[in-house]
Amino acid sequence: MKTETCAYIHCEKEADFIDAMGDFVCEECMEREVQHGGDSYDDFQSIGDL
Repeated sequence: MKTETCAYIHCEKEADFIDAMGDFVCEECMEREVQHGGDSYDDFQSIGDL
């Protein structure tokens, strides 16, 4: 069950993924990191897969 809040600064959305560092992130922040950062989709694990 998802209950974590996104760890990214100024984001208070519910987290959907865990990044490579173990931080909880929402889908919007994950997409932004993949599109504009150095991360790939493989760097994120869906919370639903746990």
